Amino acid sequence: MVQVVFDENCPKEILEKAEKLRSEFSVGVTGVVRERSSKNPEMPTATAKERIYDKNEADNVVYNVMLNGSKLISVSIDGVKVAYTYQDGDLTLPVSSVSKLVYGAHNVVVESSKGYLSLVLRVISSASVSVDTSAVVYDKAAAGAVQFAMALQGNAVVSVKEN
Repeated sequence: MVQVVFDENCPKEILEKAEKLRSEFSVGVTGVVRERSSKNPEMPTATAKERIYDKNEADNVVYNVMLNGSKLISVSIDGVKVAYTYQDGDLTLPVSSVSKLVYGAHNVVVESSKGYLSLVLRVISSASVSVDTSAVVYDKAAAGAVQFAMALQGNAVVSVKEN
């Protein structure tokens, strides 16, 4: 999750489209990534704000969270407080806290004494999925990118390996 800022250097047609955006909209954005100039150094931060939980592997979910001097108060998923452990910068959500979540994206909120940190947990199943490889396109010039069409049947692709 990132904050998108439209400054005075944006073309007028982009600014007009931006005015129509509302909270919780999902958008694709291209542009310059800049570090935020006004930051609270005491707010908790995370090195990666999104994790994937695969129901077929049933492992704990670990986020690397820096509390930056604040005290951890609670962790919730979609507004429900859950069990967790925190040690040496690792916030661990045990299988018991995540195994009953439905497939899709979930909002994980870390509450600290100095503020909140919002994270994302995507729940998937990497069970075998039949893939129609007749639509595979492989372009070595495109840094090994593989593009293909398939029926996912409610599952998600975690990785694709070249044979």
